[in-house]
Amino acid sequence: MRGITRDGRIWTSRAAVAALSLSACLEIDEPIRGLGALEVVSGNNQDVIVGQPAAAPLVIRAVQQSTLPAVGVTVNWNIATGGGSLSAATSVTDAAGTASVIYTAGNTVGTVFVRAQAEDLSLTLTLNVRNPEAPLATRRTAPE
Repeated sequence: MRGITRDGRIWTSRAAVAALSLSACLEIDEPIRGLGALEVVSGNNQDVIVGQPAAAPLVIRAVQQSTLPAVGVTVNWNIATGGGSLSAATSVTDAAGTASVIYTAGNTVGTVFVRAQAEDLSLTLTLNVRNPEAPLATRRTAPE
């Protein structure tokens, strides 16, 4: 920083020059890198009929620490509890940071937990496997 004194002399502050030089080295616009979070987008808490695929895929979103979508992240999927199968053991996040799999129920009724894991983060989605609903009985009335 420079200034002029009342008597016309020019002065320079070395501390201000050093601070300006340091700030010129910083790249403020550089986004923070690294996976920050996994979020459920859709498919959580749905009912699935035994032996059938879920009506909606299980979809998660990976975001960087800067909250931008994390593109190209490998997501590992597994069934943590319960039965059934997944369409893939891994999927890769797209331009929106989303990855998905399709769950198909096994033959056992109950709660299923599916885990999605990427880097050191994971989350669990829940599905409820149930029997198909019995058709309504045909109602007969007695003749009068």
